[in-house]
Amino acid sequence: MQFILRNSDYALRSLSFLAGLPRGKKIKVSTIAEKQDLPPAFLRKILLKLSKARIVESRSGPCGGFSLSRKPSQISLKEVLEAVQGRVSLNDCLYDSNFCSRWRRCSVRPGLSVIQDKLIGLLDECNLGDFLKL
Repeated sequence: MQFILRNSDYALRSLSFLAGLPRGKKIKVSTIAEKQDLPPAFLRKILLKLSKARIVESRSGPCGGFSLSRKPSQISLKEVLEAVQGRVSLNDCLYDSNFCSRWRRCSVRPGLSVIQDKLIGLLDECNLGDFLKL
């Protein structure tokens, strides 16, 4: 099972690059892609998702580009993953009781739910600033 998908890996690499720049400095997708060895078209889609989630700011035009919208310490890993991958979940049954007919009598779901809560808590507590210091 792969937990961190390629788009989240690229998002974290891009955000780490942006975090190393002076606050508010706008960088073009092509520059980020080149410096992080990422495909520009795919990266553009990821950055637009991050912009929609207000994790990065974007400006179009000759002086445009992307920058972090907040300090790295104010951006949780959960927020980043959910912006590009969608809801973080070990199994769909943890969020949707209609997903499985065995929902009420499942012996596995309660244990998964405990792990899910701990995972979400950890991702929510860990911010981009902490992540970059590791």
